Amino acid sequence: MNAEWEARPLPMRRVCGKNNRKERIVVTNEVTNEKILRTLRHQAWCRAKGELEAVLTTFWDGPDNDQQYHDMESAVRQFVADVEDSGLAE
Repeated sequence: MNAEWEARPLPMRRVCGKNNRKERIVVTNEVTNEKILRTLRHQAWCRAKGELEAVLTTFWDGPDNDQQYHDMESAVRQFVADVEDSGLAE
Protein backbone atom coordinates (compact mmCIF):
# COMPACT_ATOMS: atom_id res chain seq x y z
CA MET A 1 0.00 0.00 0.00
CA ASN A 2 1.23 3.48 -0.80
CA ALA A 3 2.63 5.19 2.30
CA GLU A 4 0.71 8.34 1.41
CA TRP A 5 -2.59 6.46 1.70
CA GLU A 6 -1.85 4.41 4.79
CA ALA A 7 -4.51 4.45 7.44
CA ARG A 8 -3.57 6.72 10.29
CA PRO A 9 -5.64 8.33 13.02
CA LEU A 10 -7.12 11.66 12.12
CA PRO A 11 -6.64 14.62 14.47
CA MET A 12 -9.48 15.51 16.79
CA ARG A 13 -10.97 18.86 17.70
CA ARG A 14 -13.50 19.88 20.30
CA VAL A 15 -16.82 21.13 19.03
CA CYS A 16 -18.31 23.84 21.16
CA GLY A 17 -21.75 23.09 22.36
CA LYS A 18 -23.85 21.46 24.99
CA ASN A 19 -22.11 18.07 24.93
CA ASN A 20 -18.57 19.36 24.25
CA ARG A 21 -18.15 16.42 21.87
CA LYS A 22 -15.14 15.63 19.72
CA GLU A 23 -15.10 15.01 15.99
CA ARG A 24 -12.49 14.02 13.45
CA ILE A 25 -11.09 16.68 11.15
CA VAL A 26 -9.18 16.14 7.94
CA VAL A 27 -5.97 18.08 7.56
CA THR A 28 -4.56 18.34 4.07
CA ASN A 29 -2.01 20.52 2.37
CA GLU A 30 -4.07 20.46 -0.81
CA VAL A 31 -6.63 23.04 0.30
CA THR A 32 -5.42 26.56 -0.28
CA ASN A 33 -7.09 29.93 -0.04
CA GLU A 34 -7.04 30.14 -3.83
CA LYS A 35 -8.93 26.86 -4.18
CA ILE A 36 -11.47 27.92 -1.58
CA LEU A 37 -12.04 31.25 -3.33
CA ARG A 38 -12.38 29.55 -6.73
CA THR A 39 -14.94 27.15 -5.25
CA LEU A 40 -16.93 29.98 -3.69
CA ARG A 41 -16.76 31.98 -6.92
CA HIS A 42 -18.02 28.98 -8.89
CA GLN A 43 -20.90 28.49 -6.47
CA ALA A 44 -21.82 32.17 -6.71
CA TRP A 45 -21.70 32.03 -10.51
CA CYS A 46 -24.01 28.99 -10.56
CA ARG A 47 -26.49 30.83 -8.36
CA ALA A 48 -26.31 33.98 -10.51
CA LYS A 49 -26.76 31.98 -13.70
CA GLY A 50 -29.80 30.26 -12.16
CA GLU A 51 -31.29 33.62 -11.23
CA LEU A 52 -30.83 34.90 -14.78
CA GLU A 53 -32.50 31.80 -16.19
CA ALA A 54 -35.31 32.12 -13.63
CA VAL A 55 -36.19 35.51 -15.11
CA LEU A 56 -37.20 33.71 -18.31
CA THR A 57 -39.96 31.88 -16.44
CA THR A 58 -41.64 35.19 -15.67
CA PHE A 59 -42.74 35.67 -19.28
CA TRP A 60 -46.24 34.51 -20.17
CA ASP A 61 -47.30 33.14 -23.51
CA GLY A 62 -48.93 35.63 -25.77
CA PRO A 63 -48.35 37.76 -28.83
CA ASP A 64 -47.10 40.71 -26.78
CA ASN A 65 -44.46 38.71 -24.91
CA ASP A 66 -43.05 36.43 -27.61
CA GLN A 67 -40.47 38.86 -28.98
CA GLN A 68 -39.54 40.16 -25.53
CA TYR A 69 -39.05 36.57 -24.30
CA HIS A 70 -36.85 35.64 -27.26
CA ASP A 71 -34.80 38.84 -26.87
CA MET A 72 -34.31 38.18 -23.17
CA GLU A 73 -33.44 34.52 -23.77
CA SER A 74 -30.85 35.50 -26.37
CA ALA A 75 -29.35 38.13 -24.06
CA VAL A 76 -29.13 35.68 -21.13
CA ARG A 77 -27.62 32.91 -23.28
CA GLN A 78 -25.11 35.33 -24.83
CA PHE A 79 -24.11 36.77 -21.46
CA VAL A 80 -23.65 33.32 -19.90
CA ALA A 81 -21.60 32.15 -22.89
CA ASP A 82 -19.41 35.30 -22.78
CA VAL A 83 -18.69 34.90 -19.06
CA GLU A 84 -18.00 31.16 -19.26
CA ASP A 85 -15.98 31.28 -22.50
CA SER A 86 -13.82 34.11 -21.16
CA GLY A 87 -13.31 32.39 -17.82
CA LEU A 88 -14.45 35.52 -15.99
CA ALA A 89 -16.21 33.55 -13.25
CA GLU A 90 -13.22 31.35 -12.44
